[in-house]
Amino acid sequence: PSLYAQALLAYTFSLAGEMDLRNILLEKLDQQAIISGESIHWSPKPALSVDARPWSQPEAVDVELTAYVLLAQISKASLTQKEITKATAIVAWLAKQRNAYGGFSSTQDTVVALQALAKYATTVYVSSEEVSLAVTSTEDFQHDFNIQAANRLVLQQESLPNVPGVYTLEASGQGCVYVQTVLKYHIPPPKFADTFSLSVEMGKARCERATSRSLTLTVHTSYVGSRSSSNMVIVEVKMLSGFSPMEGTNQLLLQQSLVKKVESGTDVLNVYLEELSKKTQTYTFTISQSVLVTNLKPATITVYDYYLPDERATVQYSDPCE
Repeated sequence: PSLYAQALLAYTFSLAGEMDLRNILLEKLDQQAIISGESIHWSPKPALSVDARPWSQPEAVDVELTAYVLLAQISKASLTQKEITKATAIVAWLAKQRNAYGGFSSTQDTVVALQALAKYATTVYVSSEEVSLAVTSTEDFQHDFNIQAANRLVLQQESLPNVPGVYTLEASGQGCVYVQTVLKYHIPPPKFADTFSLSVEMGKARCERATSRSLTLTVHTSYVGSRSSSNMVIVEVKMLSGFSPMEGTNQLLLQQSLVKKVESGTDVLNVYLEELSKKTQTYTFTISQSVLVTNLKPATITVYDYYLPDERATVQYSDPCE
């Protein structure tokens, strides 16, 4: 079985009490673990590719896979010190992958990772006394955090006034706290080879009509990455201001090839596809204008891999009457 299947089966056998099978799978997983310093994780693609992106974000499948291994590791009646040490190394990697809002790359890996971290926290929890953290800088900045039993689950945060700057964190007391620093900045992202091919065609529009106009969009997309096909894909269509999907759009799209689910709102249309291959798929739908808005700005259509959200392509479309 695949690495992902091995992790899932190890967790399943742990829950079923089949410890011999669990141990066999965990031994196989240990042979494929990626050890970096004091952290451990797993990836279906252990060979790291050169990436010029200015940010660092793990693939969702790596987080989900590692979280399942952690759940398998700690889902037993009692843990040895060796097992706790290994689980702590896995947690060290997972904790480093969290974003500024406490989640991870996608909804699915966030659910599994938080479940694993919560299970670990309850397994190794030891009642602690008050912990104090003092943050100081060379620019006379100082802020104190106090963590007690009454507020140990409450998020405390403070803005650092000088960036770049040199800050020192001093902790005192007895207990375990999670400290995260977040730096946000914006730059134009570099151009990368698209994993998907994506284009949009606009049908003829009756521009003489001032209101209640409709536009027909035809989206062409395919997978052009290194694999034979993608995972589940989402086609996200942002609406032009004042436009929304025409009534019956969901039912129409559900009849088209590979469409598993459709979600529509007043400003976005999400089409879930089972997968995409090298063969181009075409989807046609209509959006209608309910509110007259002048000087319309272009809207975007994005296709991305649900499990690997960095694999995406985006195009813009405009109102042909503008």
